[in-house]
Amino acid sequence: MGHDILGVRRRGRMCKLIYTIVTQIAHFIGGCITAIASVGHPLLSILLFLSFIIYEVNEDWSLSDGAYKDILVYTLGLYIAAIFLLA
Repeated sequence: MGHDILGVRRRGRMCKLIYTIVTQIAHFIGGCITAIASVGHPLLSILLFLSFIIYEVNEDWSLSDGAYKDILVYTLGLYIAAIFLLA
């Protein structure tokens, strides 16, 4: 959550809440896309997963912004999509 699109962090509480919701939805969708990609392109899904984790760990090391929350939402999307794919 270290992004600062259009200076949202300098605005009010409502903007921060909307920003957080949008970014978490994006992380969830990213996890879903990774799971769906594994059906036809397993190497692509591995690349997507590793690049996301490396990005989040790097962001957490430099900003200490609690990237574990982003990783949690990403993995929720990954697991939920996997459940639907396996069902």
